[in-house]
Amino acid sequence: MQSSAIQSTIGRLATRGKQVRQSHSALIGNALMHLVNDGCFVVVYPILPFIAREYDLTYTQIGMLKTALTASSTALQIPMALLAERFGEITMLALGMAWVAAGFMVIGLAVSFLHLLLLMLGAGTGGSVQHPVASSFVSREYEGRNRASALGILNFAGDLGKFAVPAVFALTLPAFGWRVSLFGLGAVSLLFAGGFWATLRHKDQRQVKPAQTAATPTDRGWGILRPKTFSMLLSMGVLDSSVRSALLTFIPFLLIAKGMSDTSAGLMLTIIFAGGAAGKLGCGMLADRLGNATMIVLTEILTGTFILLLLPVGPVVLLPVLFLLGFFLNGTSSVLLDGVADSFDSAKRSRGYGLYFTIYLGAGALGPIAYGFVGDTWQLTSVFFAMALASLAIVPLTGLYHLSRIR
Repeated sequence: MQSSAIQSTIGRLATRGKQVRQSHSALIGNALMHLVNDGCFVVVYPILPFIAREYDLTYTQIGMLKTALTASSTALQIPMALLAERFGEITMLALGMAWVAAGFMVIGLAVSFLHLLLLMLGAGTGGSVQHPVASSFVSREYEGRNRASALGILNFAGDLGKFAVPAVFALTLPAFGWRVSLFGLGAVSLLFAGGFWATLRHKDQRQVKPAQTAATPTDRGWGILRPKTFSMLLSMGVLDSSVRSALLTFIPFLLIAKGMSDTSAGLMLTIIFAGGAAGKLGCGMLADRLGNATMIVLTEILTGTFILLLLPVGPVVLLPVLFLLGFFLNGTSSVLLDGVADSFDSAKRSRGYGLYFTIYLGAGALGPIAYGFVGDTWQLTSVFFAMALASLAIVPLTGLYHLSRIR
């Protein structure tokens, strides 16, 4: 009798587990894709010293390689989003990952710096698909049910990949060298892209041709349902992204000024990254319960507060401050992504995310330059005051964002 009850319980749990896997298969698959994609783009950091020694590169040339990979993965987000509407999001996500994977497999064949630069530029192009298209797909899958939480999980997976993939990759470098290791990562990523497409291709959605259905206002243009709301989101996103990139750029210099070694200051960044990963997950879940506007106000006030706390605190208090700063600094991004979903017609959400990410990441690229000018004009501490003020400036914009949604 007892054995029968146990078997029945196990059977119910197994059935429940299968139902959960089926209902969340799209999120799980896209989260894993984000993990692999972001992990691939971060592994370039540990191989740059190997490449620099082999080709006798200058620091400027090293920077050019990283910029080529990053810029090419940002510049084509809008075209890739438009292609996803035509050919299907799952198909484009798989093709984008396959393109990156194939590019990584070929990079090891480079015989000169110029050759390597061109291959980096080409490999990064496939990365333009991931962020706008995956965000659009997941937001539509969870329309009306825990959408911010789902986007938070998607965001969190990308940050997890920035830790996990380079850690595994680093183990192969001493044994196989950077060329074979990069080829191996590309091969595994290519297989993953194929498995992703085979598993989720039944969920692919293609835009219906205008001749097949009655035209509506959102069939034309960008499908922006709330232009004022989207403009507020863009304004907040520009400030948020510029602060994040500038903070990660200049915080090692502040820590060195406090007496830390260069190595220790670099290691402190991992505390911010860990807090950021937790923030992307936690703030997305909290937004489903507290609302987007409330969470944005909360995260930005606390971000500004913890930025200012960096200036007076000593080594003992520094670790929790860095973790909490990372939590709220990165947590805003998940909330903003959920707001973008509300601003666009679901059929054209890919292009909406493409537009948002192009401007958002562009602001992140320009942020260190703008705040660096502040530091050169005055002093390093002025950079942190300026970043805190920029974070707090998002608070009144949140009020305008909230008003635009209820009108």
